[in-house]
Amino acid sequence: MNAYYSFLPYIRNGLSNFLTADDLPNGNSPIERSSFSLSIGLEATAVSGGTQNTTISKDFALKGPGDVIGINKNEIVKVSPENWVTNFEPNYLPFIEFYDEDFCWRYTPAKFRKDGASLQYEYRLRPWLTLVVLMDDEFELLTTPQGKPYIKIKKTAGEIFPSQESLWAWAHVHVNENLAVGEGAIGNTDAAIAQSVTKLKNTVLKRNPEKVISRLVSPRRLMPDTGYTAFVIPTFETGRRVGMGMEPFDGSSVQEQQGAWNSSTAIDTEFPVYHQWYFKTGGSGDFETLVRLVKPRILPQSVGTREVDLQKSNNPRLENVESPQPVIKMRGIVEPLNATTVEPWELSDNNPYTKELRGIINEPTKILNEEQIGDPIIAPPIYGRWHAAQDQVQEVNSSDANWLQEANLDPRYRIFAGAGAETIRRNQEDYMNTAWEQIGDVLEANRKMNQLKLTKIANQAIYDRHLVSLKDELLLNISAPAHPRMINMPRQLTVFGEVDNSRIPVSVLSGAFRRMTRANSTLTRGITLTSGDVSTSELISEINDGVVQIATPYQPPAGQISYNIWPPDQLTPAFTMSLPQNAGFQFSNPGTIISNPAPGPISQPVRTMVESIASLHGIIQQLPNYSFPQSPMLSMSQMRNIILTRTEPVSNALAIANNFVKLTNVQGIPVQIMNTNTIMAAPKIRVPMYEELAKLSPDWIMPGLGSIEMNSINLLNVNQKYLEAYMLGLNYEMGRELMWRGYPTDQRGTYFSFFWGYDSSIKNLEIQNENDQIYNLNNYRDIEDIHKWRVDPNSITSSLTKLGSNSARTAGPPLLVMTIRAELLRKYPGTIIYLQKAQYLGPDQPRKAMLGTEVYPLFSGKIEPDIVLLGFPIDAAEIKGTGYGTGDEGYFVVFQERSTEIRFGADESDEPVSTNIPSWDDLSWKDIKDDPNSDGFIDLAKQITSSSNPDGIKWNWNGATIAYALHQAPVKLNVHAQDLVPDNQSIQ
Repeated sequence: MNAYYSFLPYIRNGLSNFLTADDLPNGNSPIERSSFSLSIGLEATAVSGGTQNTTISKDFALKGPGDVIGINKNEIVKVSPENWVTNFEPNYLPFIEFYDEDFCWRYTPAKFRKDGASLQYEYRLRPWLTLVVLMDDEFELLTTPQGKPYIKIKKTAGEIFPSQESLWAWAHVHVNENLAVGEGAIGNTDAAIAQSVTKLKNTVLKRNPEKVISRLVSPRRLMPDTGYTAFVIPTFETGRRVGMGMEPFDGSSVQEQQGAWNSSTAIDTEFPVYHQWYFKTGGSGDFETLVRLVKPRILPQSVGTREVDLQKSNNPRLENVESPQPVIKMRGIVEPLNATTVEPWELSDNNPYTKELRGIINEPTKILNEEQIGDPIIAPPIYGRWHAAQDQVQEVNSSDANWLQEANLDPRYRIFAGAGAETIRRNQEDYMNTAWEQIGDVLEANRKMNQLKLTKIANQAIYDRHLVSLKDELLLNISAPAHPRMINMPRQLTVFGEVDNSRIPVSVLSGAFRRMTRANSTLTRGITLTSGDVSTSELISEINDGVVQIATPYQPPAGQISYNIWPPDQLTPAFTMSLPQNAGFQFSNPGTIISNPAPGPISQPVRTMVESIASLHGIIQQLPNYSFPQSPMLSMSQMRNIILTRTEPVSNALAIANNFVKLTNVQGIPVQIMNTNTIMAAPKIRVPMYEELAKLSPDWIMPGLGSIEMNSINLLNVNQKYLEAYMLGLNYEMGRELMWRGYPTDQRGTYFSFFWGYDSSIKNLEIQNENDQIYNLNNYRDIEDIHKWRVDPNSITSSLTKLGSNSARTAGPPLLVMTIRAELLRKYPGTIIYLQKAQYLGPDQPRKAMLGTEVYPLFSGKIEPDIVLLGFPIDAAEIKGTGYGTGDEGYFVVFQERSTEIRFGADESDEPVSTNIPSWDDLSWKDIKDDPNSDGFIDLAKQITSSSNPDGIKWNWNGATIAYALHQAPVKLNVHAQDLVPDNQSIQ
């Protein structure tokens, strides 16, 4: 058991567990098929009563290799190497994996062999099929009449096939889980292996069977630069015979466990093929060997600089100018640490070449400003004019030039900006396709914005002509339908609510009321107001002032007798009590003739009634005169302000735009739409642009880059000025292309921000288990947005910065670029390279890497086919260090093999042969094969032990221990920078 995998020698399922015959490749097995006896106990009950127990036994024969003519391709999980791989490491072993954990032994007609107490830990069982790899001249591939493939061998089987006695070693079970019961390794006792098998069957296979596979390995030593075909063939003779269309058994001449070959099996013997694939090995040398080939190389002075002849500019005006520097030297994006200083270019008008160049590029704007009539002037571009918001390049009056002046007046940077423009011209279709894919809903949003513009203009005309000029009362009246949606913010009350709480009934603001009060209507002809003629606005005004009161006419209930039959002076208590008494008073209906009155005292009921009437009259006498209630006046000026503000066309158009069009900035944060202008889009094309620059020529990256020696490592500096000039040209030309294609842009966007690659940076950060912020690509930009190349990035009036000071990367030491050209990177393109701080174990003691001090590349770039550029935030002096005890002990350059797949094999080593190796990771071909560089098979009889063997593994116990010993862990090799960087490659 290692840190990640568990290996078992075999596993069997079902009835095959009941087999009793030992696996004896050279023994005699007179039976044709393996069998087992099944006994069934029956209890019989007689009709007359009583029971009788009966046992029935029957022998069953199992299917074996003689019943198989092929395998289902779906059973195969993977092969290694993949089909048609042409650079497989010759020190590794090919293998094939099967989905079912017991597949390799499913039809083996025997149980495992354990030869005696002294070998109690052996669990040796041949698989029923074998993986063999053959060179092109060792076989002939043919097809049976039934269309099935088979091979005819061209050498004896003993030369090209592993021996039958060793086949148990080349099959095993692989489990992606620790099968140990408790902590540590599985162990190699019978009980420990049995417990592990139980755990496998009862837990792992039930929970996640995909974690378990079975595997066949080929033990043949491969030769470099050689083609091989891998074949899966039957192990047993019965399988070979049935696969070739013969009877599996031939009387007593074919035994059940008889192998399909032995050491003397003749040439032209035929074998059926269950599966096959082709591959080719590469040159000798594994990962570690190729890393050791990488050496520091001193770059010649000719590398890193090239000359430019300014007398051949193809511009007559410039060719006629005498330049103080007819030939200038130009560097690339990266340059050697020991590069000499290039003579600076004079940017002021004291340099006649600069003065003439500035005049040429400024001339179109100058003509436009002077409004001269004539043909327009076409001149070379002013790179970055839209980003800088400047139509001309101003004269440089001192050495303190800004980036706009440097990029346009210094020929070196102008050439690099031109290279950026050329990159766009070569790839314009691809970049425009990317831009159109990103435009998304912007075009639809602009369609809506154009509709809003038209609506805003039409509404503004109506607003100015028909609303602003209205009287307050009429404005209030005609805007009534919108009152529920107009809020008086200080009071948090709608205009409808304000009117409802005022003297003005909301019905007065209805369309019906406006029709009733129009001029010469029936109502207005019969009414006279204090202000004169009746109109809607005047009527509303007088209602608000309280001059006109609106009340509902009094309506008596049905059947009520009017109380006005008595005059008011009789509706008093005194009058009621003064009425003469009538002893003959009686109640009757109105209109009934009553007999003559009879003077005398009234009865008690009549007295009670009279007193009640008198009391009622007393109450009526005390009632105040009726008056209509008055609500507060409505502030007409306040309502006017609210109505005009809420109906103002511009703010309404913006509110509609923000409701229907959602805009975000480059960080994805929502932003408010401040006007109805066309929305300008700036596509983000996140392509590492160093690749396109290198396609123009690798000399743009660094002159002479392609002449660096193979297997060399060097340190370089990044020339940020050249990088920014190139990116400026890219973005300027892309803005022109977008405008030409009708893309909604103001040409101020920064469409390209990445020069170096960022894929490896993200992968390296994944190794460190960082959080999701690592996927914010803004962290890997090489330039800030160009419109922010100012001293104050947020101010459009701020001064422009200098070229080379606009990196978006975190401030720190200058970036150090490590360039590596090596066969290692051709064969292992996924190699992880990073720095790790070194520390000494003591004086004159070796160094070791300090955990937790890894420094991963900030960027990476690859120049096909084998040059890699890695950028680190560290300088050359620090990476080399100053030695023991100084506190500055330098860094290791770590080469780590990126391998997520399991592999088997042994190391290529020049060390002497030893029967005791430090650990199984140090196992080499010299340890397991007498002649490690020649064709042949691994020798299982070797007596090999490991001094560091925590899992108690013995070399030749079983297939699991063989797999453990041959498993190849990914290699990580530390090489100190002092061993890689020449002394004269220090900073000058």
